[in-house]
Amino acid sequence: VTASGQPSGAQLDPIAFVLRNAAEVFFTCSECRPVRVLLSLLLLLLLLLLLLLLVVVVVVVVVVVVLVVVVVVV
Repeated sequence: VTASGQPSGAQLDPIAFVLRNAAEVFFTCSECRPVRVLLSLLLLLLLLLLLLLLVVVVVVVVVVVVLVVVVVVV
């Protein structure tokens, strides 16, 4: 739930709709090829960064859980 009281999923639907429409126009435009390649590379980089962030978060959570278990047991 966001600060405005909306569930976070409902907030993304209009954004996803706009992005989908923009993507359809963008990918059917023949002059946009160099920009498309650049944006694809940027998107790939962003996805890799998100994946790295996810891995870091998972590792931190696992370490914290292990430390809590060790402290509680000992």
